[in-house]
This record gives sequence, structure tokens and C-alpha cells, in this order.
Amino acid sequence: MTTSPRPAWTVVIPVKGGPRAKSRLVAQESWNRQELSRALALDTVAAAVASGVGPVLVVTADPLVADAVTDIGAEVADDP
Repeated sequence: MTTSPRPAWTVVIPVKGGPRAKSRLVAQESWNRQELSRALALDTVAAAVASGVGPVLVVTADPLVADAVTDIGAEVADDP
């Protein structure tokens, strides 16, 4: 029985989330920074997972992001 080799790379993506997300965009009050941050994070994670480069690990304290990236196929590590 042969086993396939373990991927050489793990992609680690930190996601701040919550009210601290994308804090440099505070001047644009018309934007919802939390929604923008989640959308950018989910697009990034989806691209990493689709690339097949190896496991994708998202480090976040945001439970909404954690649930969404798990659905995409990434693993989650809690950021305390």
C-alpha cells in the first residue's frame, strides 16, 4: 500500500474580524468594515483552498468567519 506524500506547504491566513477589522478604513464611514473584512477573508481563503497548494489554516477569533471558512474547506485555529 502506497500513501501519497504530505503536502509541503500549509497556508496560514490570519483574520482579525469583528470591530477591529480593517481599522485603517475608518475614514470611509459608508463602508461596513466588518462585512468588507469578511468578504476579503472568504475570497482569500476560497482561492487558497481552490489552489490545492496544501492545507489552509485560518487563525481568527471571529465565529462568523470561522464557520464560513470551515464550510469552504479550511481548518480554523482560535485566536484568543
